[in-house]
Amino acid sequence: MEVVRQVEHVLPDQPADALFRDFGESAVIFRVRWWIDSYVDTFLMYDKVNNAILEALRAADIDVAFPRQDLNLKVDDNDAGRLGSASAGNPL
Repeated sequence: MEVVRQVEHVLPDQPADALFRDFGESAVIFRVRWWIDSYVDTFLMYDKVNNAILEALRAADIDVAFPRQDLNLKVDDNDAGRLGSASAGNPL
């Protein structure tokens, strides 16, 4: 929250907090709340605050999880031969 309060145009004298909302796929979801003077630049402020949070997480060596999918292919002998020659620089 210290990082959020330091973002330009976030009001330092107003409350700011992070609320643990939920578990997601490969994620822990928080809602971060903070105050600004005007809602004209709301999307720009979300960008500034989110980037400040991301930089702080990286500086603390905290990885942001990304969804992962494993793909398993069933390959018969004919396909295996063709795939082997393709990896050697030959077209399929």
